[in-house]
Amino acid sequence: MIRLKRLRISSILAFIVLIIVTILLITPVLYMAFTSLKPLSEVRAYPPTLLPKQWMWSNYAEIFSRVNYLGYYKNSLIVACLSTLGTVFSSSFVAYGFARFRAPHKNKIFMIIIATLLLPYPALIIPQYLIFQHLGWVDTFLPLIVPTFFGSAYFIFLMRQFFTTVPDSLFEAAKIDGCNEFRNYWNIALPLCKPALASVAIFEFQWTWNDVIGPVIYLTSDKNFTLPIGMASLFGVHKIIPWQIIMTGNVLALLPLIILFAFAQKYFVEGITISGVK
Repeated sequence: MIRLKRLRISSILAFIVLIIVTILLITPVLYMAFTSLKPLSEVRAYPPTLLPKQWMWSNYAEIFSRVNYLGYYKNSLIVACLSTLGTVFSSSFVAYGFARFRAPHKNKIFMIIIATLLLPYPALIIPQYLIFQHLGWVDTFLPLIVPTFFGSAYFIFLMRQFFTTVPDSLFEAAKIDGCNEFRNYWNIALPLCKPALASVAIFEFQWTWNDVIGPVIYLTSDKNFTLPIGMASLFGVHKIIPWQIIMTGNVLALLPLIILFAFAQKYFVEGITISGVK
C-alpha cells in the first residue's frame, strides 16, 4: 500500500513537472502569436502584455504588401521539399549499401564518412562557393539542393543502424522470388524503416526551412530569397522595425513545420525511441 502511494506521488510530481516545462516551452510561441495580432503601439508598450487590447487581424494581410512574402514562401518550399527528398533518398540508398553489401575496407570508408562530421562548416564555405561560382550556380537554388542528393553523413549513420536490424532472411526470400537488390531496398527495406525515414525527413526539412547561412551566401536577388533572409529585409527597410509584421511572418512560417510533424509524429517518436534503445 505504501509503495502504491509512493508511485502515485511520483506520478503526480512527474505530471506537474511536465506541465511546468510545457508552459515554459509554449509561452514564447503564444507570445509570438498574440504579438502578431497587436498594433505597433502595443508591441512597443512597456510593460509588455500577452493578450492584445486591439486585435489587428489586418496584419496578416499587410505582410503580403510589405514584402514579397508569397515568393519567399514558395522559394523556401521548393528548396526544403527538394532537399528533403534528396537527403532521404541518397542517405537511405548509401546506408542500405553499407548495411547489406560486403566490400573491401567497407568499415574504413564508413568511418571516413562519419569523420566528415568533425569538419566545421566555415572551413567548407569558401571551397564550395568557388566550385558553385565556377559552375555558374550562384543566385540559383542549385547550391542549396544538389548537395543533398549526395547524402548526409549523420543521416547515413542513422539509416544504416536501422537497416542492420532488418533480418537477412527477408532479403533472401525476396531474392528467391526474383527481386533484385534495388527492389529489396525499395519494397522491403524502406517500408520497414518508416520511423527512420520520418526522422530524417523532419530533421532535414526543419534545418533547410530555417537555414540562413546557405541562402545568404548563394542567393543575391530578391526574387530568389527564402523566408529567413526575405523576412530579415524588413529590418533594413523601415526606420521603426514593424515587429508585429515580423511576428506575423514567423507564425505563417511555422505552419509547414507543424503540419509535417502532425502527420509524421507517430513515426518520428517511434524512430527516436528505437534509436535511443539501440
